[in-house]
Amino acid sequence: MDSVSDRTSGASKKCVIDCPPDWTFRVSGDGDILFVNPHQHLTQWEHPTSSLRYRTEKNLPFGWERVISTDEEITFVNHIQGTTTIEDPRLQKAYLLDPSTNLSMERTDQLRQKFDSSSTADHVLHDVDLSGKTFLVTGGTSGVGSATVRALAKKGAHVVFTGRNAKAGSEITQTLERELGKCQVDFVPLDLCSLDSVRYFADKLLAKQMYTTQRTDTERWCVWLSYELTVDGFESMFQVNVLSQVYLLVLLKPLLVQSAPSRVIFVSSESHRSGSVTFDTLSEQLLSPPENLYSAWTQYNNTKLFQVIISQYLQEHWAKDGIAFYSLHPGNMILTGLSRTWWFWRLVFGLARPFTKTLDQGAATTVYCAAAPELANEGGKYWNNCWMSAPNRAVLDGQVREALWELCQVMLAKKIRGYVKC
Repeated sequence: MDSVSDRTSGASKKCVIDCPPDWTFRVSGDGDILFVNPHQHLTQWEHPTSSLRYRTEKNLPFGWERVISTDEEITFVNHIQGTTTIEDPRLQKAYLLDPSTNLSMERTDQLRQKFDSSSTADHVLHDVDLSGKTFLVTGGTSGVGSATVRALAKKGAHVVFTGRNAKAGSEITQTLERELGKCQVDFVPLDLCSLDSVRYFADKLLAKQMYTTQRTDTERWCVWLSYELTVDGFESMFQVNVLSQVYLLVLLKPLLVQSAPSRVIFVSSESHRSGSVTFDTLSEQLLSPPENLYSAWTQYNNTKLFQVIISQYLQEHWAKDGIAFYSLHPGNMILTGLSRTWWFWRLVFGLARPFTKTLDQGAATTVYCAAAPELANEGGKYWNNCWMSAPNRAVLDGQVREALWELCQVMLAKKIRGYVKC
């Protein structure tokens, strides 16, 4: 009897399926297990001896790729670990189907898609009680960020949200208190264009020791059409979307560890697929370009890609401390503050609005990753419409992940006296 094993390492990994000699397995596009006898040219869904059927996960694990060679040999590449095997990694999670219902008989922990692009944040959190949990939402004074704050507060969470506009923060707090009655919502000013502001903000949180339970960061985004430098001398979009987020996480890591299990959510974009970076092209100039090399949309796409890459890096290195990292796309052309920057965007957003998500729908994937109990062990993945999605291939490059994080540490060390690289 054969069992599934990883032939690259020689280590046997027992699967629930045993096959008689001359038989092997394949996984269909729907996750059903197909039994194959190449010698007799037989293929069938039922086990050759027991006549039982099996199923596994539909998609390959994160970081894996199915490769077909020129001579039609199928191999599976683990880009994260840099290994290749002829065995389908999904077979390790195969489970037996009940003949009468065609449902699992052996697994009760299967992650099933419950929500989609039409789901709202309230829908996602319908059966979730967030009492006693604290969430930090950076950029929570407008758009999807404010919808995220409201959805979490409605479920009893303590929500700390940030922004540069203190008046807007106060208005949101007052509105929520008026709508929800008793709620725990605190606004704390934070300007991600300033590393000093990030440090001041982190010091205030650490001094108050707010986070004694599960804690979640939801990282917001920005886009500038014109070229701008921050007070620290970095291109603005890079500092707000990437560098200040990295600095904030480094400063708050002790709190995240203390509050474990914790989750950190990077709100990226499908635009990250248009971003481009390789180990050879990675440089400070690529991250924070000078004005003569600046293109607003190229920079936006790249910073969104950098967020997904950093999320994966942190999952690899900080997960052992009880912190899980998620990156996601909230939705296309959601009405946000961007529409106020130029008459053309007001026109585009106005025309697209009937066909795009509402703010509550845009917040659904964020709160799902932040609060759904079933996603506790799903860190290190990219999400879209409340479900897992394969990211840009650059995310799978281990050299790029390590080099990007190290370069951010170098750039912070140049600006912050006494900074210790993490």
